[in-house]
Amino acid sequence: MKMALEWERPPYVPWNINFTIPSTEKLQAHYPGRDLEEVVQNHMVNIGNDIYFFHDIGDDCVQDVFGVVWDRSIDQDIGVVRGQVLSEPTLKGYSFPDPLAPYVFAEVPPNLRRTEIATACSGSASRCMSAPGRCAGCRLC
Repeated sequence: MKMALEWERPPYVPWNINFTIPSTEKLQAHYPGRDLEEVVQNHMVNIGNDIYFFHDIGDDCVQDVFGVVWDRSIDQDIGVVRGQVLSEPTLKGYSFPDPLAPYVFAEVPPNLRRTEIATACSGSASRCMSAPGRCAGCRLC
């Protein structure tokens, strides 16, 4: 990943694959007891909240931090917007969520710890995206 970000030609194209709920369930059945991040070996690390910030309001619906209600009775992953937050085409009177609110960063420390453990040197130089001798702490080489 580091090579690609430095405009160098990596040995392969870095990937990051996320799965829908049904696909995740199928993969978990195929790899019982395994962490799918380990199986897929994504090159980008998600240290935030993977499912964003929704709260369940019942009847297969969730509400996001912007106030949008998502009906997940048909599509469990994304949902379909139910109703509207703005009754008029204006933002007057609307308050955006605080991007620095504690809940935004709550999952970062535990995910960083999990990531540090998962990316400890595996002895597999083929997984390191740094040029030989230029590893800047990815600990994969």
